[in-house]
Amino acid sequence: MQLVLSLIIAKYLGEFKRVTLEVSDYKKNRAEYLESLARETKEKVLSENKEIYLPNLKPWERRIVHLYFKDDRQVMSESTGEGKERTLMVRPK
Repeated sequence: MQLVLSLIIAKYLGEFKRVTLEVSDYKKNRAEYLESLARETKEKVLSENKEIYLPNLKPWERRIVHLYFKDDRQVMSESTGEGKERTLMVRPK
């Protein structure tokens, strides 16, 4: 839906503008869930001392998790794989 709206606006304006639709605070709620998942994953990574994979995340969701761990001193995140097989890995530093 966002892409369709962006294309309609691009045709009207003559330039592409990215449009984001927010319905019922979906992205806000999803971001809060992802930060909670990141916290829980960090605890598990540290207690088990091994990497954990978070599959099936959209690019914007992976970005939220990467930003969550950006300055963390104990764990790091890394995306692996290509296309639909792309997975986010969290591991000890």
